[in-house]
Amino acid sequence: MKKIVITLLSLFLFFALVNTAEAALSCSFNSCPSGGMYVLKMSASYNAHAELPSQSNYSNYVCCSGISGTSCSGGTAFLKLSALTNAQVEQANYFNYSNSACLTPLASETISCTYSTSCSSGYVCLASISNVYNAHIAQCGVYSTQVCCIATGAPTFDFLVAVNPTSDSATQGSSVSTNIIATLLSGTTQPVYFSVSGLPSGASIPPISSCNPTCSSSMTINTAGSTPTGTYSINVCGTGGGLTRCVTYQLTVTAASAQITTPGVTTNTATSITTSSATLNGTLNDIGRAANCLVWFEWGPTTSLGNSTAVQTRTSTGNFSANISSLNSNTTYYFKAFAKNGGSW
Repeated sequence: MKKIVITLLSLFLFFALVNTAEAALSCSFNSCPSGGMYVLKMSASYNAHAELPSQSNYSNYVCCSGISGTSCSGGTAFLKLSALTNAQVEQANYFNYSNSACLTPLASETISCTYSTSCSSGYVCLASISNVYNAHIAQCGVYSTQVCCIATGAPTFDFLVAVNPTSDSATQGSSVSTNIIATLLSGTTQPVYFSVSGLPSGASIPPISSCNPTCSSSMTINTAGSTPTGTYSINVCGTGGGLTRCVTYQLTVTAASAQITTPGVTTNTATSITTSSATLNGTLNDIGRAANCLVWFEWGPTTSLGNSTAVQTRTSTGNFSANISSLNSNTTYYFKAFAKNGGSW
């Protein structure tokens, strides 16, 4: 007895699932499929006038299932009528009549209609018409133009993520920027939110604006002076509609050049003084992080100086000196040590 109950229950579940999945558009004349509703009424089966399903003058009708209603708001027009009742008809792509007969699709579906001598595979015939406009209406097969409609699943939202440029280089402590481009592939656009992973130590990214594809948002990467040098594969992802799409951005971090500062120099006491010569002395205290430094003296009988010694190139700190001659006896001379590097020209 237990086995019989289980078998019957399994069959019931199977048929219930089949009925639930049945969403195809189905239409018939003067009979209603299960769950069907009137979508158009006619005065006869051929050479007829039409009326909208909201009217109650005619007993002949077209009934359809696989729809959620007959509203034209969010629905698809399959015919236009010259009046609410006792109407001539025209194809929905003509503009002589203002009363539309419509099919409203089920959720996540769309309905499209066409006019042909016969309905293509997957399409359902609703009626036949005698002309493209100012036409009489009949059940399917009477006139040469058939009104054919199909319900299809709405395209699923999908998108692609790309970056432009795809790579860049930054010195330690500087920034680089790229554009994140989200391209709509299918479905109706909806927000995509961006996230980034795989940043090197010390690097950071300000918040990235979300957008609705097809769209573009800017991404800026700020590196720190302590960010290790090297090439990094940074994962840039967009998430929306339950989907996540990612792309790789290549960031190369290079060492920052040492910042050159002003050198430090001291003027020392002159030595080896005679009635016509002397040795000028100075000390280069700080080279200022440069590869080399130029040093010299300026001297003269007044504080305006006016004379210069030859320039010397130094690659390290320490004392330096220069000899001057042809001095006048019993005269006071002034001098000063100078130093320059690439950061103080």
